[in-house]
Amino acid sequence: MRRPDRDLQPGASQFERAIISVRRTWEQPTHQAQVPKRRDACQPEIRAPPSVHKYTDSVVSRAPWKQTLKEEQHLIYQPGEIEWRDGPASLAPGAQFAVLEGDPSQSGVFTMRIRMPDGFVIHPHGHPGVERVTVLSGTFRLGHGDVLDRQATQPLGPGSYFSLPPEMRHFAIMEGETIVQLSSVGPWELN
Repeated sequence: MRRPDRDLQPGASQFERAIISVRRTWEQPTHQAQVPKRRDACQPEIRAPPSVHKYTDSVVSRAPWKQTLKEEQHLIYQPGEIEWRDGPASLAPGAQFAVLEGDPSQSGVFTMRIRMPDGFVIHPHGHPGVERVTVLSGTFRLGHGDVLDRQATQPLGPGSYFSLPPEMRHFAIMEGETIVQLSSVGPWELN
């Protein structure tokens, strides 16, 4: 078997070494997959060969989101099925939220929606992790820094997306009822 790491130059990046590790796992011999014959041309039974499972398990075992992937489930929400609650406690009264996946108070990936009334203000703050936000409705006026200044905001309408690095100070003012979808890695905090 070829050893691709011999081709690496001194000082190879961590990414290059990870790719080599994945290649080694992928190239390891495994027993032949026993794929059953089709029972019916319209209803084939498909199974992935063991080598694919071995590759996936190897990558997942080193992934920082390992627990989330192993507990992952298929989720579908229709708009009328979302259960809104008052809060979160870190925001002023008037906001509502719905957790769609994960648990913002625990370690791991989560997704939630936040609904805020017209004129709602989120005061300057930061988060310990990356924050990824999509505006679903209304106008989310995003500003950066420690001073709440409406003139220094950028209006983000439905379909807009932004991502903020850890601890980046920011604030927001809502125009019209505004709903955003936020994804991050918990525990989620406002600092």
